[in-house]
Amino acid sequence: MTGRVEPFSKFDLGGSFPLAAADLLWYHLDKDETAYRAGRLLTSAWRRLRFVALPVYFVRSRGWKRGGVTGSLRAWRIGVLYLLEALGEVIGEAIAGIGGRFT
Repeated sequence: MTGRVEPFSKFDLGGSFPLAAADLLWYHLDKDETAYRAGRLLTSAWRRLRFVALPVYFVRSRGWKRGGVTGSLRAWRIGVLYLLEALGEVIGEAIAGIGGRFT
């Protein structure tokens, strides 16, 4: 609406909370599925420092090989999402720039 990208807008921050809730739900469902008993420290770290706790959880719940593969796939997906977000910003700014010339 403003014609520019605002990184910490209400919309951006509001979208972060449902994603964090979905990530926490996935963590608890995966923990039950793999029958992994996580301690309070790992669960607390998951809520606060998800990007640090995620590789630790994958390795401890699945072993070094499967945990490394799963962690690599997850990191790749996150990288693709960030790349698509950046591409969307560039396209949006280009469209806004074109529209500004004709008004």
